[in-house]
Amino acid sequence: MSELRQAVRAGDSVVGTWVTIGHPAVAEMSAELGFDFVVLDAEHSSMSLETVENLARAVDAASGETKPVVRLPDDDPTRIKRVLDTGVSGVIVPMIETAEQARAVVRATRYPPEGERGVAGSRAAKYGLELEEYFERANDELLVMVQIESAKGVGHAGSIAAVDGVDALFVGPADLSASIGRFGETDSSTPRFPLFWTPSENPTPRSEPSHSTRQTWRNGLKSASTFRSSASTLTI
Repeated sequence: MSELRQAVRAGDSVVGTWVTIGHPAVAEMSAELGFDFVVLDAEHSSMSLETVENLARAVDAASGETKPVVRLPDDDPTRIKRVLDTGVSGVIVPMIETAEQARAVVRATRYPPEGERGVAGSRAAKYGLELEEYFERANDELLVMVQIESAKGVGHAGSIAAVDGVDALFVGPADLSASIGRFGETDSSTPRFPLFWTPSENPTPRSEPSHSTRQTWRNGLKSASTFRSSASTLTI
């Protein structure tokens, strides 16, 4: 298991930064600052796959142990496979709302028999020179994080966190606040969730959350390490 994944799963505090500018110098400088990881944002930026790979090279070229992690645009398994082939240390997958989605994400990151990721002699495997070695270790090394960004996702947070292979939940405050009709009110002291439902129900508004719903939230946000985002850093 990689040191980054091991630290996350052990509940240790790890700190990363966010890169949306597709220039290798920005990624390399960020890695030189001593963060545990650098997130290369391929969701809300103009980065191509080639750019992501070049930024991963830049992070790896920096001194220290900073690891490149990519936020994907979606949970498409082909896109996940191609990003992992660039040699990054993990992925963040946005807009996960159910345990079924989370399980599909994990399968896409795992080689058979644990998953369905395709095998190739890409940068991740030193262009085929270390293909067998990479195949043997990749399933244990790769960090898998999923984003909770909707009220439905919050309702299923407990079951999502319980999925084997999901290492952390990242709460996306912008999309989550928009989902519940409270966009931008991330520092509000009033209740954040005007819509409440349990996973077994249709999303019907209620005045108060049920006990089972509150327990689901507690379980979900405690059963996995949780990212909290700021303008420039992420801390688990």
